[in-house]
Amino acid sequence: MVLNAAVQMLREAEELKQNILKFKSETSMLQERNLWSLQQQLQKIYQKVLVLDLDYALDKKVEQDLWNVGFKQQIEALQAISKDRKNPLRSEGAAMLSWVLQAAAGFYLCLLHQICTAFKLDLPFRRRASLLGWVEGWSPAPAPAGPILPPPAAARYICQHCLVHLGDLARYRQQPRVAYTFYRHALVVSPHSGQPYNQLALLARRRGRRLGAIYWHVRAILVRAPFPPAPANLTRTLQDAAGQVPPVAPALLPGRAAVTPAVVPPRDAHAYVTLLIRAVRDIHTGERLEAAEQLVETLNTSLTSLVATDSFESMTLIKMVCVIIWLVHTTTEDLTATEQALSDSEAAAAALSQTLAVGALLALLLPSHTAESPLDRALPALKVCLEWVAQHPVLVASAPFAARPQFWHALRAHAQQTAQ
Repeated sequence: MVLNAAVQMLREAEELKQNILKFKSETSMLQERNLWSLQQQLQKIYQKVLVLDLDYALDKKVEQDLWNVGFKQQIEALQAISKDRKNPLRSEGAAMLSWVLQAAAGFYLCLLHQICTAFKLDLPFRRRASLLGWVEGWSPAPAPAGPILPPPAAARYICQHCLVHLGDLARYRQQPRVAYTFYRHALVVSPHSGQPYNQLALLARRRGRRLGAIYWHVRAILVRAPFPPAPANLTRTLQDAAGQVPPVAPALLPGRAAVTPAVVPPRDAHAYVTLLIRAVRDIHTGERLEAAEQLVETLNTSLTSLVATDSFESMTLIKMVCVIIWLVHTTTEDLTATEQALSDSEAAAAALSQTLAVGALLALLLPSHTAESPLDRALPALKVCLEWVAQHPVLVASAPFAARPQFWHALRAHAQQTAQ
């Protein structure tokens, strides 16, 4: 009976969906009075289906149609109108956009509450209705006689979906802190889904945090359920971030033509991150590998002193390490490709990424046992590096690691100091 009811409601929703999709022009999205009524009907039907038969609804991708047809199509049209200074309906579009965004946020908050109540999903950031006052449709459920079963994975997924779009709506309303909070809540609910990481990357990119944007895109790729557009978004972010670096004059060597641009050793953390992004972009794309080689050499030479002087925040070091680890895996096909299986440029890129990785590891190791006091900021990133090497012993047999015998001395000294 439940399935039959859900099927019948989706048939009604399909007719409404087709009627809504007829409104394609931006002006019709603003002036057509019947549009919002149709969208409200569609939203109510999709909301009922999600609560009535969640598995069937997700199989039919109801949550995607709910966002795309119920809200996103109109939001994008109103955004275009409000940004067009020549459009006489600009002020009206901006007012309508603000109202639609508020309505959408209210809808997803209500849907989130319904799902959590229906499936007894206890989230750490959500207060029960009894603490805030009586809410219509909510009543405390009697204690179950048997063992308490965990909520279905589908319930956690749809809650994450609601939280991501609440973050998107806050981002559209120029509320980055609120958006960040919703995206982080989405990670708590579903840490293996790539979409919240991707949205955090978009937020970091908008706020001008280039390394953070790259880091979150990498996380969106490396989780159990990667976000499909994340690789393309990462490539675009790398290109844009590296393109913001001002060009430098080419260096001239005696008796030779101009070679790759001279690289000024970074004197602070910001300059180092800027060069690191350029190197990662060049290695990842396989372009300008000669310039990337010079960048890697400069980066490895400079990092030890910057770490020793505590120039980086702890989280910055972790983000740098994670991006370098991803770079090694993507250039070596997860450490499975041999030199014979790679082209010359691919092998060069793989060697450069591993050289960058061993340089970062050494820079984190050396100051940890040579400084007078422990460098607490570097220890979390060092832990990430050592666990990565421990899980992939093939790394230490690679040529870049073999070319750095001081790695073993530093590792031994660090182990002895830790044992003390």
